[in-house]
Amino acid sequence: MPEVRKKLSAAEKKKAREWLQKKGAKLDCSSCGHGALEIGDEMGLLAVNQPGSLLGAGYPAIVVYCANCGELRMHSAIMMGFVKADDDAE
Repeated sequence: MPEVRKKLSAAEKKKAREWLQKKGAKLDCSSCGHGALEIGDEMGLLAVNQPGSLLGAGYPAIVVYCANCGELRMHSAIMMGFVKADDDAE
């Protein structure tokens, strides 16, 4: 599993928003329609089941949330260039 930093700087949050806009991601909340979703302060990890591991494994992710209703969504931190893919991963 790739090493994951937890805290995002203001510049990294700006980079994430620009990456999402470039890809055409909708930044309005799909639950309540509130505009301008926020980029989370910390990187998340979308957990996956890995037999034999107490902590499991997962996909590092940039968390995007609605400041109005709290809806959460995640985007791949690897695809966005925040985390280098683990070359040994299968």
